[in-house]
Amino acid sequence: RGRSSGGAPHYFSPEQAAGENASPASDVYSIGVVIYEMLTGRPPFEAETGMGVALKHLREEPLPLRRMNPQGPLQVDRIVRKVLAKEPAARYRTADQLGRILDSYRRLSEEMPTVRRPAVVKPCPHPAKPERYEALVTPPRRRPKPEEEERGRDWLAVFLGAMAVLAVFCLIPLGVSVYRRYGEAVPQPTITPTPVVTPVPNRVQVPDVVGLSQEGARRLVEEAGLQFAVVGERHDASIPVLNIITQTLPAGQMVVEGETVGVIISQGPRFVTVPAVEGLPITAAEPGLKEMGLDIVRRDLWSREVKGTILSQNPPPDSIISEGSVITLVVSSGPRLMLDVNLDNKVLLKACDLESDTLKPGETLKLTLYWRALRPMQENYTVFVHVARADGWILTQRDVQPRDGTRPTSSWATDEWVEDHHELTIPSDATPDIYWLKVGMYLQATMMRLPVVDPGQARVLQDSVLVKELRVVAAQ
Repeated sequence: RGRSSGGAPHYFSPEQAAGENASPASDVYSIGVVIYEMLTGRPPFEAETGMGVALKHLREEPLPLRRMNPQGPLQVDRIVRKVLAKEPAARYRTADQLGRILDSYRRLSEEMPTVRRPAVVKPCPHPAKPERYEALVTPPRRRPKPEEEERGRDWLAVFLGAMAVLAVFCLIPLGVSVYRRYGEAVPQPTITPTPVVTPVPNRVQVPDVVGLSQEGARRLVEEAGLQFAVVGERHDASIPVLNIITQTLPAGQMVVEGETVGVIISQGPRFVTVPAVEGLPITAAEPGLKEMGLDIVRRDLWSREVKGTILSQNPPPDSIISEGSVITLVVSSGPRLMLDVNLDNKVLLKACDLESDTLKPGETLKLTLYWRALRPMQENYTVFVHVARADGWILTQRDVQPRDGTRPTSSWATDEWVEDHHELTIPSDATPDIYWLKVGMYLQATMMRLPVVDPGQARVLQDSVLVKELRVVAAQ
């Protein structure tokens, strides 16, 4: 059955009047209304409107059957009161069960013998003297003639049989007759729900506990009306042991009182053993060192080793250091020094190959310069190569046009590369010291050097390119 209250309001069950789903017990109630109307000549509830009838089904009790018809059988009155109960559970479950009850009552009534009532003796309200009183006896009730008893039993049997048949089969004709008689559906009563007032939860602000000790953070969180819970631990070199690394609820956020603030606490730095990386390419060693949590500081140094080779490390191998510590790597920049120095937008000193940066007196310094013409030049410029101290004093030098004069600059084409080789001998009486290899160009006619307009990757001093620091050591 659907949730419907359509039909005749006089035959509604209370649950149908309330707009609830009908059930077999609802049919039993409707049959009870029909029985009540048959015995009394009127339905149990009447009102000016269908809505009024429906509300009476919900709220009021019908007049007792025997008050409406004192001649009605007592047992039938009890049956009708049961089927008209407000609660479905208090009625007979189905119309079939009601039919069996009525049929059983009919058979019992047919088998019941007629019992003569005894005379009722009443005491005299004004008793006379003992010897003169006389009993007042209610005259005996006249016994009905046999044909009258038979007619009474026949009427009761017919009534109860009709009720049993009605209980089983009345639903179809009842529905048809009700539909024909009442075409108007009763509107379902509107039930206004009682508003429920939900208390507004108290909201509090999440404190900032990052960096605090575990106990300090717990106290601050609980004072704010929140729960504190450790949800994880991890190593962190920047946070002391047992201090808070992070929290699950952002600081400053407004949350419901009693929420849980989860924290991750620090286990302090993780300690690692420094591996040996000397002689390895920096590209091979760097990923592993970073994975260990070490910070790499790189220093490039000219060397005859292949470019990118690790020349030294600090701390040394097998040292035990904490995660986040610094490891310094000295890396070979190779024998070729990249310079990219622009001289007067005419020529570019791209690079210099240097065989050694440490020499003894009497040894030869060998180097190769790589030039590129930026535009055609009419002048022939001289290349100078000096080994000098920081104060400018020259230990040894060589001044010559490129390629020992075989490739003057006036012959260079734009973007042409010129490989220029030079050799200088360190004097036998050279004092061991630190010197600089200085390179540049000048016009011999004026002795004016080509100005440096872009130093590139080199250091420059007075239009001289400081190619490399050299060390002269004592001869053994």
